[in-house]
Parts: sequence; structure tokens; C-alpha cells
Amino acid sequence: MKNKKLFILSSIIWLGSMLAGTYYLLRYANTPGVAALPPKLWPVESSITQSSKTATLVLFGHPHCPCSKASVGELNEIIAKIHDRIRVYVAFVVPKDADESWQQSSLWTDAKLIPGVQTLLDEDGIESSRFNATTSGQAILYDENGQLVFSGGITDSRGHFGDNAGKSAIISYANGHEVPVRSTPVYGCALYHRHGDG
Repeated sequence: MKNKKLFILSSIIWLGSMLAGTYYLLRYANTPGVAALPPKLWPVESSITQSSKTATLVLFGHPHCPCSKASVGELNEIIAKIHDRIRVYVAFVVPKDADESWQQSSLWTDAKLIPGVQTLLDEDGIESSRFNATTSGQAILYDENGQLVFSGGITDSRGHFGDNAGKSAIISYANGHEVPVRSTPVYGCALYHRHGDG
């Protein structure tokens, strides 16, 4: 009888721990980072070249953010559907003194393999500060006149692959249609922390 009570109590504690762990993981996955408030006009001081012929999209990322693997994956799908109708950059924010092994992560390699995408290092976050981006996975789209079209994330949660409002907005604009939403939440790590800082 005593062993049975102990088994039941242990089972309840184990189940409670599992449920609590699942709850916190889901809450973390669905908690967005700080969304950018980018300038309504392309910042003239930016060293990133804005196209005067097509729209320009910049995706800001932390090279070691695990959540942003999905953002880069979704960007790959966007490019497959819009081809060269938008100029696309992926800017990885890195400390000025970061060595090459820290900079050139698997995320960098994934982004570099996407056809037509230009990857660049944003040392000390100079460019991301010009666009007011603070969360990895932040996408910002401007039209050929330098007017802000869309700002937000291109995933529905941290590390989640699949259709989402941000991705649809960019594809819709590239295909000459109305943008259904102008902003979406951004799911990712803070751009300004060193790998391993948590």
C-alpha cells in the first residue's frame, strides 16, 4: 500500500514537472522580441545600397541565434517565389573585435547559399541601429523610392517553419499585390549579445 502511494505521488510530481516544462517552453517560443521602429524613409547614412529599381529587403540576424535558422529558411522560400524582384541583404550583427570563427557561423553559411542574397557583417550593430533593429530575424522592406513598406518577423514563433503573415506580406508585395499587413512580431534573440552570454 505504501509503495503504491509513493508511486502515485512520484507520478504526480513527474507529470507536474513535465507540464510545467512544456508550458515554459511554449511560452518562450511564442514570446516575441522587441520589434523595430524603422525610419519611414531609407536612412541616407546607411552603407547598405538601396535599389532605385526594385524594393530592398534587409534581414538582420545574430550569427548564433538558433531561432533565426527558421528566419533564414523562410527567406530561402521567399526568394524561391519572388526570384530577383527584390534586392535582399542579410546583415549579421557582430562585435567589432569578433574573430572569424565567431562571425562565420552555420547561419551565415545558410544565408550565403540562398541565390541572389547578399550577406554582410554589421560590426558593432552600426547598420541595425540606423534601422532601429534590435531582434534577430527582423526583416525591413522598402520600395524603390525608399519608402517603408513592411517591418517584422518572417516566422510565427521562435524556430518555427511554415506559412506566416510576414512571409506572405513580402511575397505579396514582390508580386505586385497589396501588402496584407505592415508589421508582424519578431521572434529571435537580442542582436546585441555575445555568443554564450545567454
